[in-house]
Order: sequence, then structure tokens, then C-alpha cells
Amino acid sequence: MALAVSLVVLDVTRGILRGTVLAWLTAMTLVICALSLLPFAAVPWGLYWQNDLVPLLLGALALLVVLIQFLRGRGLRTLWPWIAVAAIDLLILSYVNNPLIQHRFTWFWQVILVVPGIFLAFDPVRVRIRQARAERPGDDLDRLAPTGGVSG
Repeated sequence: MALAVSLVVLDVTRGILRGTVLAWLTAMTLVICALSLLPFAAVPWGLYWQNDLVPLLLGALALLVVLIQFLRGRGLRTLWPWIAVAAIDLLILSYVNNPLIQHRFTWFWQVILVVPGIFLAFDPVRVRIRQARAERPGDDLDRLAPTGGVSG
């Protein structure tokens, strides 16, 4: 949850919400729906909403985004996060006798979701470092380059 909040705050402070972050948040929602023991709300239809309706709606949304991005001619960079969401959705919807949708495999989903989340958090830092280097092209090299004189 802390990673999710950090990603949203990071994007909001940059003034843009990346599609990859939205896809990651969608995948997180799908996994939480599948692994949570408690329904979303203490209403009779809460468990149905959580286990059946939300995964169907989010999976349809992911496929719709893939279709729209594909028709617009976007590259694989914008398609792969939503394809991954659709794959996770299909895995979750096949929860009958699916060993990965049991609580003893929570660690599996943490690895699957946290590692890409960390990369998503690092990407703006990497971009900012490149921008800083481009603004000052020779600073680091000037300090490390020999001055041509004899030292000593």
C-alpha cells in the first residue's frame, strides 16, 4: 500500500499520471480482490462484487485499453502493462482449483507486483538524472579529467 501511495504522489507531483502506474494499480486491485478474505462491504452483494464483478470489469477495461492503444499504433511500451493486467485477470478469474489464488501464495503476488512497482518509482528518478546530466554536460568529466599540468 505504501508503494501504491508513493507512486501516485510521485506522479501527481510531476503533473502526470502514467498509464503504467494506472495498469499497476489495476493489477493490485485485482490481486487484492482475489486474496482478501473479507468482502468490500458488509452487504449481501459485497462478496459477489469483489470476486466476480470487479475482476470482469477490470479485465474488460484492460482489454479495451489494449485494443485502443493497438489501433492508435502505439508501441509495445504502452501495451505491455495492460496485457499483463489482462493476463493477471485471466489467472484470477480461473480461481476454481487455482493454487496461486490461495493465501499461502501471497508472497508470489508480492514479488510479481512489488518489483515492477519499484521500477515504476525509479523511472522518474532515472529521467531526472539524465536531464541533470544533459543540462551540465561536462561537469563530472571536467573534475575527473587531467588538467595537463604536472602535479606534485
